[in-house]
Amino acid sequence: MKNDSIFEMITTAYPNLPQSEKKVADYVINNLPQVLRMTVQMLTKEVGVSEPTVFRFCNSLGFTGFKDFKISAAERMSNEDYFFSDINKDNFKTDIQELITSVLRSEEDTILATIKGIDFTKLNIAANMIIESKKICFFGAGSSGVICKDAMLKFIRLGKSVWGINDYHTACNLVSLFNAEDLVICITNTGNTKETVNLLKIARENGIPTIAMTTSVQSKACQYSDVVLRTFARESLYSRTAMTSRIGQYAMVDALFMNVIHSMGTVSIDRLEKTKKVSNNLIFK
Repeated sequence: MKNDSIFEMITTAYPNLPQSEKKVADYVINNLPQVLRMTVQMLTKEVGVSEPTVFRFCNSLGFTGFKDFKISAAERMSNEDYFFSDINKDNFKTDIQELITSVLRSEEDTILATIKGIDFTKLNIAANMIIESKKICFFGAGSSGVICKDAMLKFIRLGKSVWGINDYHTACNLVSLFNAEDLVICITNTGNTKETVNLLKIARENGIPTIAMTTSVQSKACQYSDVVLRTFARESLYSRTAMTSRIGQYAMVDALFMNVIHSMGTVSIDRLEKTKKVSNNLIFK
């Protein structure tokens, strides 16, 4: 455990944490640099939990208390990768091979964290919601929109009517025509992006089933979601890049896609083969 990053320690312990400690974990993962400058009283106020909950969270990770946690986290952060915090001028003094290796290792950690933290029960519920739905809207603002396009291309091959949208007004127009037989899936790293939360709220108010993919299960997006699929990201909440969060989102979409294929059985294989043949015919030989 000594060589593990705080990120790895939290994501490994996360599935077994009580709900109150998960609130602390979510906040720490997204705000670690700020947490290191906080007193325990400041942290409890921000998260909305009691001091004993914070101490129990620290104990769950193997620390004797909040002070011990902060000291260890600070030491480990000094060795954290390039993209854990925002890009700054000092980054460019580092050897390029070291930077690239650091980034790719961070992405590897995100995949491993996804494997360890995935909730297969919720994933299976989400997969069945996709299978049963007539129309599906994937929505994500900013960089999450790219993941929605990828999801659209995947699920179209299974014969689903799917849209991958990153424009809020377009998504609202589409969802306004949805009903209880359809599905809205929103992808958001923080879970608090205004457009994403608003779209989920609109869907919920109109009786449309909803799914959220986010790093924070305590976020506003989760309040309007029937199922929450937790993703993992190593960059800070205010990072100028979205590299590891993107990898975590791709991983969760792939996991969901495979679950749908498995649940559909041979029907899914037939449809994938059919679309593959069409694609192959478009290749010049």
